[in-house]
Amino acid sequence: MSHIFRSHSLRFLAVLILCQFFLAPSVQASVQIQIGQNFSGSDNTSTLITPADSNGAIGPQHFVEFINGAFAIYNTTNGALISRIGDDQFWANAGVTIASDNSVSDPRIIYDPTVQRWFASQVDFNVFVPDSTALANDFLLAISDTADPAGSWHGAAFTADPKTSFFADFPTLGVDAKAVYLSGDMFSSGSPVGCTIWSLPKADLLLNEIPAV
Repeated sequence: MSHIFRSHSLRFLAVLILCQFFLAPSVQASVQIQIGQNFSGSDNTSTLITPADSNGAIGPQHFVEFINGAFAIYNTTNGALISRIGDDQFWANAGVTIASDNSVSDPRIIYDPTVQRWFASQVDFNVFVPDSTALANDFLLAISDTADPAGSWHGAAFTADPKTSFFADFPTLGVDAKAVYLSGDMFSSGSPVGCTIWSLPKADLLLNEIPAV
């Protein structure tokens, strides 16, 4: 009888240990989050463009914010504003001519640490027609000449859809080891017709050798 009692006791003890193991709350490592800098960026109170379509990227020493109407550069050490110019002035500085009847929208900015350069893009659109999506528009692409976004840039504009003249909206900018990618949601007189994507050799763009497109 004592052997039977001891056997049941051992089994109960084993079950109790297993229950405590599986039912005990998991111990999670404490996650510490520290804010390096916290400062106000650009807004659309001065540009009066809604939505602002805010976009930004961080480099070794700078944070660049690109919104509709403004291109701003901040110091990542103290958050100080280094420069703020209009987006049209940014493109003019990069050597990109925007037609007098066009405006620009949907900014994108990327820092590529592998080549220590900045890449920026927007699309243009005609402001004097009832429906700008009825006309073909351009992709605008710019590349910094150094790791300093406050320095010189070079760029180009090219028709987003030279074959069917669809309108590119809400563009996306991407970079990898070999190429720079631009894509957009395509429209024809307000109706969505799919998407398009461009792949441009990054080595050529860095040398300011814009491929014929």
